[in-house]
Amino acid sequence: MKILHINALDSRYGCSIRARAIRDAFRAAGHCAHYAEPNCGDPRQAETTFQSGDNVSGWAKVARRFAQLAREESFDALFVSKPILPTLPAMIAAGRRGAAVLLDCDDLDYEFQSSAPRRLAALAAFRQGCRAADAILTHNRRLAGIIKESTGKQAVIIPQGVDAALFDPAGFDREAVREKLGLGGKKVLGLVATMTTGGARAFPELLEAVAAPLKESENGMLLVVGGGPLLEEMRRMAKQKLGDVARFAGRVAHEDVPQYVAAMDVGLLYMLDDDADAARSSMKLLEYLAMGTPVAARLVGHAAEDFAGMCATASDGEDFARVCIDCLRDPPQRGLHSYAIRRDRSWAALTPMLNDALLKAVDARDRRIRKK
Repeated sequence: MKILHINALDSRYGCSIRARAIRDAFRAAGHCAHYAEPNCGDPRQAETTFQSGDNVSGWAKVARRFAQLAREESFDALFVSKPILPTLPAMIAAGRRGAAVLLDCDDLDYEFQSSAPRRLAALAAFRQGCRAADAILTHNRRLAGIIKESTGKQAVIIPQGVDAALFDPAGFDREAVREKLGLGGKKVLGLVATMTTGGARAFPELLEAVAAPLKESENGMLLVVGGGPLLEEMRRMAKQKLGDVARFAGRVAHEDVPQYVAAMDVGLLYMLDDDADAARSSMKLLEYLAMGTPVAARLVGHAAEDFAGMCATASDGEDFARVCIDCLRDPPQRGLHSYAIRRDRSWAALTPMLNDALLKAVDARDRRIRKK
């Protein structure tokens, strides 16, 4: 089957990792997937790419280019990463020409908006995008329930996955990696995060929580891996709160992330107790666990239901500080959950589920056309 796959967000955003993995899974299943993503610097990753800015005109350009692809390219199904304003015109165009429309809804993006008008616009896009899709994917039961309540549509659950070949601890000499990265002798609390409105939303709370553990620990440091539009703002915030014990690696190619995770003594995840984080499925949590890195986490919602038993968990910021102190004093055993995560949550293991979802979208498209 010929698939046109559009992803409106570039590699600074975590959703692009999921989007590219799904693209590769479709190709592994024998489908022909044409992938489009703005600002893609690697020609191996996208058949269609173009430059766009982080502003209204940039989003409008993305919408125009994707709609043009949906009108002019030859394809059987349109796969859309995220129901957001720049993807809606393409979804409408593809539906009108009789293509199956398959939507991946991975976040409540409207909850991340900075103003009421932006939130209302994002919520409208979420609802309209879900209604325009022949089939909807999401990665957990909570988000599927919100989609059902908001739009009346039942989503297919495709769990969040991890690249099991890439995030394989057997491929790394941990001490050699730490020396190469200048981390020898350090006790490293590590965070993998995109510096975006969604990815960095709990960063201030995390900084507050790790301040005491880092002050108490000799040679303790915070290592932050990830870039994005908010990188410099978050860097200034960390400098003000923690001084010189915070180090930012900046934007790192996804294939280079495992070495940083291998170098960490403890991987960190801090979630806010709200609807947006309760419906999230953290990719970095899977990556920590796949690499065998112990995790200190404040988990809520879906993540707490599925992963609390695999992490040293905290109930709030004060408790998170205590958990970090305990992990630095007496590091948990490494590698406890690596095999299970890499076996059950690899994208290869999830490929049959993705293929079934694609076929459901085609069936729904056929029923839609017969009704006309």
